[in-house]
Amino acid sequence: MSSTLRFRESARHAWSRTVRIVRVGSGPDASSPMRPAQHDLRRGFRALGAATTLVRIVDVVAVFVVLRILPNDAIGEASVAWTLATLLEAWNGAGIGPALVQARRVTRADLDSAFTAASLAGLVLFGVAALLGPFAARAYGDPRLVVYLPVTGTKLLALGLAAVPLARLQRALRFEVVASLQVIATLVSAIVRVSVALAGGGAFAIVLAHASH
Repeated sequence: MSSTLRFRESARHAWSRTVRIVRVGSGPDASSPMRPAQHDLRRGFRALGAATTLVRIVDVVAVFVVLRILPNDAIGEASVAWTLATLLEAWNGAGIGPALVQARRVTRADLDSAFTAASLAGLVLFGVAALLGPFAARAYGDPRLVVYLPVTGTKLLALGLAAVPLARLQRALRFEVVASLQVIATLVSAIVRVSVALAGGGAFAIVLAHASH
């Protein structure tokens, strides 16, 4: 009887080990020390890092070229509009994008509501930028700010429309796509900035570049 019990215990122990091996060996760690999701995440972060570095280099070069071309008064005019628009960008999407990224579960209805709210927020911010134009023009004694601020404010409309699609890309860990979009946006902005400056557009070189980024 004792030998039978020992045989059963040995068989049970062997079966348990076999089950553990099968579970581990058939999982994502079987052929790679890093799970596919972790690998995609790390690859995405590398892509974002490379894109950020490229974006900074292109942006710095474009700004340096424009500063060499534009007169100081044009730079000052554009800086006022750029600063006010950048302050308004802090309210972009009303925090809807980060909330979607961090949410555990998002339904189609949630996405539709979020897109509507973010788009409306962008529209409101654009209206604020346009309304600030006359006040800024009087405060700084530059009537051209009435035009510059609405032009830079168009970026707020685009950011509101893009908030939810970008959040969905981040939720799906598609950081390579996000990085590609960043690079494209920076290249377009740099081309606009330098082209308008070379064409004699003055402050519009900075204003349009900011709106197109």
